[in-house]
Amino acid sequence: MNAYGVLKGSRIYTTYIDTRIGIAVLQYSDPASHPGFEIDLTPPEPMLTELAPDIKRARMVVRCVMGKTGKLRDLRVLESPDPELAVRLVTALRQWLFRPAFKRDVAIDVEAILGFGITTK
Repeated sequence: MNAYGVLKGSRIYTTYIDTRIGIAVLQYSDPASHPGFEIDLTPPEPMLTELAPDIKRARMVVRCVMGKTGKLRDLRVLESPDPELAVRLVTALRQWLFRPAFKRDVAIDVEAILGFGITTK
């Protein structure tokens, strides 16, 4: 998903989330990191990732900020086959909750991209 070019920082991390509509790819980065000075992040862990039954499997990509609280904010759809489906997905993502990313022992905000229906092979 690097083709979207929206994640800043010296290192981009990738993790996978099992959802009702298949595996979601989560890429995230610390926009404040600098090459040579980066400290590895402890990855966020999904705690609540429910999707409504009317959200169907499709290729969709959403940009957001994962806050220190583990909530997603500033959600923006980068790719979706259907505007109504995108609205339903964003509504669901606002309810998702993560144990946030940590730098050392401090929770931090990270920039993130969530991809649904993405092939990583």
